[in-house]
Amino acid sequence: MAYLYGPHYARIWDQALGSGSEVPLLNSLASELAGYYGGTAAEAAKRMEETWSSRTELAAARLDLADVERYYRQEEHPIFTGMYWHSLKPNTWALVSVAALHAAQRFAAGPKVLDFGHGVGSTGLLFARHGFDITMLDISDPMHRFAEWRFARRGLNGRFLLGTNGLRPGENFDVIVSLDVMEHLNDPLSAIRQMTGWLAPGGLLILNIAFGLDRNQPEHLLRRRLGILDAIRGLGLQRATLDTLLVFYKQAPPGPRMLVRTADAVLAAWEDVRNSQFRPLAALSRRLRAHEAPGLLPPG
Repeated sequence: MAYLYGPHYARIWDQALGSGSEVPLLNSLASELAGYYGGTAAEAAKRMEETWSSRTELAAARLDLADVERYYRQEEHPIFTGMYWHSLKPNTWALVSVAALHAAQRFAAGPKVLDFGHGVGSTGLLFARHGFDITMLDISDPMHRFAEWRFARRGLNGRFLLGTNGLRPGENFDVIVSLDVMEHLNDPLSAIRQMTGWLAPGGLLILNIAFGLDRNQPEHLLRRRLGILDAIRGLGLQRATLDTLLVFYKQAPPGPRMLVRTADAVLAAWEDVRNSQFRPLAALSRRLRAHEAPGLLPPG
């Protein structure tokens, strides 16, 4: 993943999560765990590495959704594991959160963000540090309390929901981000359908999904990706043209503005044909696609 997430992303991540000094990120996160659970930072760092290594023991059993939910509702093990992963010590995959931040900064129409399945809270901290109005949602009470504590100790504001019951009727978000969560579900499409209902028209759904069996990721349940992306589009979502993330936007319902855009596209396409620049169908298709999601397609 180094070719996707290099040192610049790592610096942004460190600035959001670290102590603000020259202390390595692993040490900063270990000190944070020691402050929450007690003990020394050195003891916490050792525990982080041990819990990360012991995850492969889960691979001996074929896990189901209930097993995964029980695992993430444990008090300490998944929190120490998550913090070790976010230290970037084992790999740099956690930097997908920075890619998600950049997608939101580039495309979001407003500041309201929902982090669906927030875990230890690092992605939410990153978004809050960069000025977004963040709502954090998770089913794990230990994760929920720990993430809320992390926000409070940094003086950052966030809204914390344990499950979906706290969402207000008719509430919409400009962005919903869910990173490395869907692979822990038997039926991710149901969760994506639910999230689509919480998106404002034109809102962004930013996903990172790990497909397939992996002995080093025994808590992943999603075996195949065949048909998943088409099914997501079937929910009324269109994919933005980004290579490193699954970023979708919710289409606005047809209205007068869309009719004007369509008429304008037809006229412009006819001009292209008259000027012999394009074949008729290609010209019309090109013009219509340019109005599907203003600002989401690359220039040119």
